[in-house]
Amino acid sequence: MPDPGDRRFLAALEGLRGIAALAIVAHHLRQQVAILLDGVSPGGADLVAPLLENARFGVDLFFILSGFILCHVYLGARAPVTLPAWRRYLLFRI
Repeated sequence: MPDPGDRRFLAALEGLRGIAALAIVAHHLRQQVAILLDGVSPGGADLVAPLLENARFGVDLFFILSGFILCHVYLGARAPVTLPAWRRYLLFRI
């Protein structure tokens, strides 16, 4: 976990990125959630169906935020691009 005192760490964006990741999971599990909700309360799935269907936009949000955070961290450092730095960057991406 990054140090919250580090100016490169953007806690609010990391939290939003986490919410986007949860939205992606919810979208993938929408059929199971609908079955579960209908078992608990008839018609309960109808209330959350639009939300779960549109949770697919969490993918877009996640990648946009990830790209912004990467640029913020790596462009903010303004370190020269060297072979070891490039290897380190690629290793962290994996």
